[in-house]
Amino acid sequence: LARRNKERTQTLAGGLRLIDVRLLDTSNAPTLYMDLARLCQAYEQANGSLLAAFTQPQLF
Repeated sequence: LARRNKERTQTLAGGLRLIDVRLLDTSNAPTLYMDLARLCQAYEQANGSLLAAFTQPQLF
């Protein structure tokens, strides 16, 4: 499986990589997807906070 996933790894423009990941054990899939959703939400919030910090006028 690792070899097959390695073969499916494609280098995209700018050096980004797209990796095909498959779950073998789906018994924990709902928990995994909830954890991924929380991680994505935290990432979006952090990016929003950074964006706001750099786009607001600075008072000195």
